[in-house]
Amino acid sequence: MTAPGPAGAQGTHGAPPTAHPSPHEQRGPAEHADPELARVETGIPGFDVISGGGLPRGRATLVSGEAGAAKTVFAAQFLAEGVRRGQPAVFVSLEEPADELRANLSTLGWPIADWERQELWSFVDASPVVVGESAEAFTDYSLETLAAQIGRAVDATGAVRLAIDSLDAVLLRSAGTEVVRGQLRRLVAELRRLGLTVVLTAETAEADPRLTLTGIGQFVADNVVVLRNRLQGERRRRTIEVLKMRGAGHRGGEHPFSVHPRRGVVVLPGRGGRPLPRPGNDRVPLGSSQLDELCGGGAYRGSVLLVAGPAASGKTLLAASFACAVEPTAGENGPVLFVACDRTREQVLHATAGAGYRLEAAERKGHLRFLPVRPEAPEEMLVAVQLAVEELAPARVVVDGLGAVQRAASEVVFAELVRGLDAVLRATGGTTLLTTSTQPLIGDPQDLHPELLAAADGVLLLRHLDLGDRLARTVAVLGVRGGPAGHQVCELLVDAGGLRLVPLPVPGRLAAGPGAVPGVRRR
Repeated sequence: MTAPGPAGAQGTHGAPPTAHPSPHEQRGPAEHADPELARVETGIPGFDVISGGGLPRGRATLVSGEAGAAKTVFAAQFLAEGVRRGQPAVFVSLEEPADELRANLSTLGWPIADWERQELWSFVDASPVVVGESAEAFTDYSLETLAAQIGRAVDATGAVRLAIDSLDAVLLRSAGTEVVRGQLRRLVAELRRLGLTVVLTAETAEADPRLTLTGIGQFVADNVVVLRNRLQGERRRRTIEVLKMRGAGHRGGEHPFSVHPRRGVVVLPGRGGRPLPRPGNDRVPLGSSQLDELCGGGAYRGSVLLVAGPAASGKTLLAASFACAVEPTAGENGPVLFVACDRTREQVLHATAGAGYRLEAAERKGHLRFLPVRPEAPEEMLVAVQLAVEELAPARVVVDGLGAVQRAASEVVFAELVRGLDAVLRATGGTTLLTTSTQPLIGDPQDLHPELLAAADGVLLLRHLDLGDRLARTVAVLGVRGGPAGHQVCELLVDAGGLRLVPLPVPGRLAAGPGAVPGVRRR
């Protein structure tokens, strides 16, 4: 077996790697089995869901994408998961020196240097060597030399997983392209014959229909995964697509992903990944007995409640009331996660303290955790919420200020965020309250997003009502799935004791019936 390296490297052939399972592979846990094809789990959050269980074992997968699309991170993350499972890995670098890769990848929390000392990870450094005085003059690749280097690394580690980053680095600097293509095909075929599960990366230009710059990748790989890093407006959006998986089922279409400093590539969740728990039949209080009565007895445990209203209508106060109403005696034993989208922690504390809500005291006792997020980065926000939920297992979650995210994001991105939040928060089994803003300040709301309405089990609509001599803040329940709710429109009063509701007779068009959304124009 042979593989590429700089011409200046020593070019002796090592013994071919053994085709028998290594002791390391036998130590690892059983992989995900698929009725169609055995799979190797990648450890990339969300990817194994859309790929149908991971990458087919013993086959080659091409990961293609533009610059900055996280191809190298994807490949390294696949290898790191293998090492965590006791399955050694070899990383073949054709572009970036191993020293730089080792330093860069360690920032993602992978102790690669330790794994190398334990012979669980090996770099084959075939990065180009500069010759002469020109920074553009490199040695030619020797595929035979590289093959020998790979053979020695696989034998030394007993590797089960292997990554080559990137194919185009060989082809773009090789004179005899057709000859090199044939050698690459033979190399990949040999890797597959030995039972290695291989990830190959290749670069493509933005908006270029080809999967690789040289057109080789799709001919040497069984499976194709496309990473995209497209500029939309003033920000870039990353998506991942399983384009082809020979002999194996997968979920089609593009799926958003983010690169997190602690977890690497994270494919953002959406609905349909796995069955989610349904809301319970018991109710949890909202922090006001009058509001509980208006909702038919409180919110169903495990449900999602949406509070929508214009600026200064009391959305954050309702969120604070909900956050302070946890009842450990009723089985709500986890803390509250308070996600602040459009205000800082200090602003939330200041806005709610006057109504008697002591969120800071709850925070000191460990009963509440603030999570400030940036509304202009919805993908990062979703990953941060997912990590916090996994860490805390909260009894309740507040996401306050989704309107700020909606204003900053495109229609598609915001819809993906809402679907992802719905999946992440329902999976906790806790009860969630979302708040979002509506327009105009006075009058019928016009921008209550359809995805928010689809995600919510109950909707509270806050409004400013012009009574002639004063403006009144009002609240009405637009319906609660699974149970009755009051139809009364109430005035929302705030004092040092918290929220109070006072029935307010209004014209019939303002009295919301179950499931009705008066004045809401769906987009």
